[in-house]
Parts: sequence; structure tokens; C-alpha cells
Amino acid sequence: MIPRASLGAATVAACLLTAAAAPTPPAPSGDAKALGVIAQAKAAMGADAWERLQGWHEVGVHNGGRYESWLDPRQYGMASRDSRGTSVTAHGFDGQVTWRQGADGVVVIDNSAEAIAAAKQSDYLRLNGYFIPGRFKADASYAGSKDEAGRSYDIVHVTPAGDGADVWFDSQTHLPWRAVIRDGATTITIRFADYRLVDGVLAPFRTMISDGDPAHDDDARVTSLDFGPADRSLFAPPADARPAN
Repeated sequence: MIPRASLGAATVAACLLTAAAAPTPPAPSGDAKALGVIAQAKAAMGADAWERLQGWHEVGVHNGGRYESWLDPRQYGMASRDSRGTSVTAHGFDGQVTWRQGADGVVVIDNSAEAIAAAKQSDYLRLNGYFIPGRFKADASYAGSKDEAGRSYDIVHVTPAGDGADVWFDSQTHLPWRAVIRDGATTITIRFADYRLVDGVLAPFRTMISDGDPAHDDDARVTSLDFGPADRSLFAPPADARPAN
């Protein structure tokens, strides 16, 4: 999913001359076991293809509605637009504030520490930010292994913001299978499935989210995915946004 801008001859020549001396992308900070699990997962899901991502644009369906999402793999930034019949809602995060637009068109900004931390966590997990630590900083620690339904998983706790999340990696395929976020008394579980290869990156085309209340369950299925450059203007709150009360 990655269109690339054309380069001038001088730029290409400079790139060729300096390629051998290019620095190795920094590793995420954390203990050796956690970093080993992450390295295996990155190798299984595209290796250095993650470093080349310029954007992330997906279209899909969830719970009877259509959604379109944009993310920036270079720095924090995300936006999503949901359509159900004539009802349209949207939300976003530009790295500084979060915002949400209701079906009535009213846009509310929330720049509280809690909202920013939640947005960073969501952004980081959706992009597998632990694969591109030069762009997204976080600590990683090994939290043990567990067996479930005949499979074994290595659990890594990542902390891009807030209390972080436990990411379960399948010990055989090395793919992320589940992420668990604890928000006070609520536990949010995100499951990943239907991995497909797009432009060298292995990405989940199905994401299931649950907080323990079936009424809140979300089952999203991607219908198209591309990695064209991210338009940062999509992440900024609309001009008529108002602060949350």
C-alpha cells in the first residue's frame, strides 16, 4: 500500500553513497526478553518495511456501519470517520488534543491528560509502534508466557503512555494476537485476526474489541488498506470545535 515520491538524480546518488553508513534504527527500550519477542514479531510481519511507512489509510465495516481511518506512522496522529445511514460521526488526535464530532455536527475538544494518554495508547497499538521506536518511544518489559486453547503466547507490556498494555504474541507465528488494556476497573481486550500482506507489511484485517459488556463489542473488518503519505490536516480539530465541559 506505499506510493513513493520520485527522487532527483542528486538525491538518489546521495542515498546510494550513504546507504552503507546509514544508522541502524534504534531499538525500543526494555529488557532483553521483551526486545527479543518484538524483534521476532517485526521480522515475521515485514521487518524494515515498517520503517518505510509514510501513512496508514484503511476503509472497512464494523457493527453495521462503514468507517475510514487515517494514521501517521511518523508521529502521533489519527482520525476516523464513521457512517451509519445518514448519521456521520468522527474523532481524531493530532498529537496535542483529542476531538470528537457527534452526529449533530458539534465538535468537542478534550486535551486532558487522560484523553491524551488513551489516544497515544490507541495510536501506538494500531500501528504496532514497538516496531518503529525511532518514531514512537515506549518502554517494553517481558510479562511472562501463557497457554490458552492449545497455543502458547509471550506477553510484553508496552508503555507509550498511561499504564500501558499487555500485548500477547503467538510463540509460533510471532504475530500479535491480543492486547489488553486495564482502565481502572475496566479491562479492554483487543484481538487481531485475518493477517494479510500489503506492500511487504503483514497487517490484521480484523480487529475485535470488548470491555466485557456485549453492548459495547466492536468487530471491525478492513476492506482496503494503503500506506500513502499521511495528510496531517486530517488530524487537527475542525475550526468550530469547542472545549469539553
